Amino acid sequence: MTFNPSVFLKFNVIDTCAVWNVLSSQSLYARAKNDGIEFYCAGLVLNECLHKPRKQICREEMELQVRLRSAINNGDFRETPLAVEDLQAVQILETRQRLGKGELTSIARAINTRQAFMTDDQEARKFATATFARVSVQTTPHLFSWLVFTSSISAQEASEIIEDNIQMKRPLKPHLEKAFEIARRARSLCQPPEGR
Repeated sequence: MTFNPSVFLKFNVIDTCAVWNVLSSQSLYARAKNDGIEFYCAGLVLNECLHKPRKQICREEMELQVRLRSAINNGDFRETPLAVEDLQAVQILETRQRLGKGELTSIARAINTRQAFMTDDQEARKFATATFARVSVQTTPHLFSWLVFTSSISAQEASEIIEDNIQMKRPLKPHLEKAFEIARRARSLCQPPEGR
């Protein structure tokens, strides 16, 4: 995990796993929103999140769907329309990488709108980073680290956000803990030594 916790781009085309991870903690989501972070979703991502048939849906997934619907109604997660160029890019990308259509449409839309691509899928992140020099790839741990670095999230809130992620059965605990340490170290390097 390498990123600069002092920088986080505010406009993000977000894929399904990152949607769930951001919404897994209402505190993380609220802090991101208060600090001007904007989330845009391709229609395929919204379909995967809200309408894709599932064999079984657990209580946590139902709660995340409720939170997403509320965020959409508040205008905090906006659908980004796909252009013809996006669909052409998805067709090209499908032949090069075995990723889901949600990730591929998010990558294509991020490229064509010059926004960041936000994902917590390792394969999607590696693919986007290695293949497209002009797309910035960001993650939920990076967002978390930036919010800690900028003091938007206290150490106590950071612990609560990690606990929220666990309670919602999301897999980010070790990544959030590492992101917290990255932000804490970076912030200590930016502070002048005491007594000066």
